[in-house]
Amino acid sequence: MLVVHVAMISRRNMKLAVALLAAMMVGAAGCGEKSSRSNFNFSQVSEGAISWSSEQDGEQTPGIDEAQVLYLEGLVVFWSDFPTPTATSIAYGSERDHLGGGGQFINADFGEIKFHYEMTGRSSGTVVVAGKSYDLAAGGLFLIAARQPTVKVRQLNCDLRNLEMTEKSLRLLMDSERAIAEFFRTAETPRITD
Repeated sequence: MLVVHVAMISRRNMKLAVALLAAMMVGAAGCGEKSSRSNFNFSQVSEGAISWSSEQDGEQTPGIDEAQVLYLEGLVVFWSDFPTPTATSIAYGSERDHLGGGGQFINADFGEIKFHYEMTGRSSGTVVVAGKSYDLAAGGLFLIAARQPTVKVRQLNCDLRNLEMTEKSLRLLMDSERAIAEFFRTAETPRITD
């Protein structure tokens, strides 16, 4: 909770006070910036899936032109380079102060990537992707490159609270946060399971 005490302020200090207050209240967080994530009610969480495949002249970049995304709105996003069609699922159980669950991406050519999570706050808890554990305090955006011989995962700290979960919004996030496109562009070698 933000409490502001107002006192007699001279005219010359008024501009400074207004600028400081605006910076404290607005503070738009992007990837790499910490956001305030306390007192979250898990009973209002919704989950979903988004996928896209863009027809392009030339080669498609997996994860950019073709992607599968699973999410818990405002909390965590699993963005993979799995092609369409891919079987996906995400599920959770929640109480007011706790959330736990998991999901998976399954593709006939690239196999299966599983994840699960236990959260006790917006940014507190553990996420496990492809067998590796991540501290949610370091961010809720997980990029998954699964077409390589070894699955690669990158965790980014983005403010997901107001991110509209649509292809357009995710592409805009990718445009503003270069680390997303860089991750998928550098993950090139295909992995085919037998």
